[in-house]
Amino acid sequence: MVSLRRLKPFIAGALGMLIAGLGHLYLRRWRRAIAWMALVILVGELFFSPATVEFLDSTISQGSPFVAGQAPSSPAVLEELLLVSFVIVASALDAVLVGVRTLRAEDAAAASEGDSSTMDAEATWNCPNCGKEVEAEMEFCPWCAERIDSDTDG
Repeated sequence: MVSLRRLKPFIAGALGMLIAGLGHLYLRRWRRAIAWMALVILVGELFFSPATVEFLDSTISQGSPFVAGQAPSSPAVLEELLLVSFVIVASALDAVLVGVRTLRAEDAAAASEGDSSTMDAEATWNCPNCGKEVEAEMEFCPWCAERIDSDTDG
C-alpha cells in the first residue's frame, strides 16, 4: 500500500494544474506559491493583447471557459493563451519536483537518525478501528474518523 505522504508531490502537481501556485501552497512553500501566482499575473499583464482579453471575457460570459464553438479569433490570441498555459504547467511540474525533493530530504534525515525500515514503520501504521493505513502524527483516522490514541501501536 502506498503511504499517504508519498502522494503529496502528485497531489501538489494536480493542484498546480488548476491554479498556478496552489500546489506550492499545499506543500507549505508560501514564497514560491506567491512567486508563481505573480508570474502568471505578470505574463498576463505584459503579453495579453486587448483581443485576448476580449476573447476571455466573451468566453467566460457564455457560462463556461471551455466552449467548443468558441475559437480564438487570431493566432496571436492562441499564442498568448499558450504562453500562460506553459507557465501554469511549469508551476505544476515545479510543485511535483519540490515535493519529491522534500520527501527525499526527509527520508535522508530519517535514515541518518536510524534505520530507514524503522522510519517507515514509525511514519505510518494501521488504524485499530478500521485497519487502514494512517500517518503516525494524525489525531483522527481519515477513513473512519475514529480518534487515535497517541499510545496506540499499529
